[in-house]
Amino acid sequence: MLSSLDFAFRGPLRASGDHANDFAAPYISARLWLLQQNPYDPAAFFPTWHQAHGPQGQVYVNPSSLHSVYPPPSIVCLIPFALLPWPIAMPAYVLTSIALYLTALLLLAQLAPGTWQGLHKPIFLACGLAFAPVHSSLHVSNPSCLSASLLFLGIYLMQHLGTSPARQPVQTSSTRDTLAIAALLALSICIKPTQGSVILVFLLWSRAWRTLAATIAAVILITATSLLPLLHLGQAWLTQLRANIQYAFTDGTASLFAHNLVRLDRIDLQLPLYILTSSTTLAANLAATIAGVLLLLALTLQPTARLITRDQALLRLSAMLAIGILPMYQRFYSATVLLLPILWAIRNLAAPPTTRCVARAILALSTIFLINTTVLQRYFHLAQRLSGHLPIFANAFIAPHLNWFLLGFAVLLLAAIPITQRNPTKTQAPNQA
Repeated sequence: MLSSLDFAFRGPLRASGDHANDFAAPYISARLWLLQQNPYDPAAFFPTWHQAHGPQGQVYVNPSSLHSVYPPPSIVCLIPFALLPWPIAMPAYVLTSIALYLTALLLLAQLAPGTWQGLHKPIFLACGLAFAPVHSSLHVSNPSCLSASLLFLGIYLMQHLGTSPARQPVQTSSTRDTLAIAALLALSICIKPTQGSVILVFLLWSRAWRTLAATIAAVILITATSLLPLLHLGQAWLTQLRANIQYAFTDGTASLFAHNLVRLDRIDLQLPLYILTSSTTLAANLAATIAGVLLLLALTLQPTARLITRDQALLRLSAMLAIGILPMYQRFYSATVLLLPILWAIRNLAAPPTTRCVARAILALSTIFLINTTVLQRYFHLAQRLSGHLPIFANAFIAPHLNWFLLGFAVLLLAAIPITQRNPTKTQAPNQA
């Protein structure tokens, strides 16, 4: 009950369409795309918004919302909402995100052990409802919740319908199943490419060739569909998109520079590395290198058993999703994907001692996402208070503490892979066809 109230009051009840929120940018781009106009033209934002019956007069506008950076495939995926006027599209989008998230949460809870009369399923459901990144996404109406929900639905189908002969835990049993999973994963990737794309690496590792091929084909189809109406614009739309990206990363909310007052909401490694190096290029390269090395480890850590169990697949995927947050621009709501490690940990609370200890550690560390500690740190001015005595420590480690936490979390998940392989859970069985 408390987690349900927490979810409602901190998430959807704080969402508002009386200003240019995170959903406004792709919404306006999609409407411009339908009109065969340049979807990235900042000058067309307010005229198009007003034509869609958006708020008139002076309203709060995040300047980054005027400079849309959502790629064409994202625009196409959100067209159903763009067909509606803003006063209807905004609540319809929020309600759709809530419905898909709650559906995914309930289905993933089915993968937790025991029954609903036990503890494991209710605990996972409560964690999902109290998960602060989801609240953040719904509060600012960011597409990350919608993308993550579609990703979770695809993962559930992979786990529920999959088979596991020799490292193929997600090879589906029919063409219809494959297409359903591919559609969900492709939509997730296209809506939020930086959040869902790592699933392709997991499909490659698990040798789920049919699902991988179908997902890539669906992404290509959506991309081609999104580009066709832009051909008559020549290079104008691409030039403006590049200019918008440049704006976002120099003067907008994605900027690493100190003048961006919300830069500490970033949770990727580029932020603390930039604070340490004062070089955006070096920070980007270092973050990409660290994430690349970790992802390579996730691919090369081999299972000892011939068959991959559901828990081994979930753990590997959890590690990859955590690593996927590290290399490039991500904000707090992107951590929604970390519900997967929580699910794995809850499934292994009764595992052999070593695995059980790892599961408990992951579950304990995950509790940090029940609140937004970055907001608390800003509220209590902790970094500012320490900066006079320990400036580097305060600015590069305390202020962006979640960024380093996620790096440690990803390393812990990777370290758990060989541990769980040496200590397989006796009660867990490989996925059956």
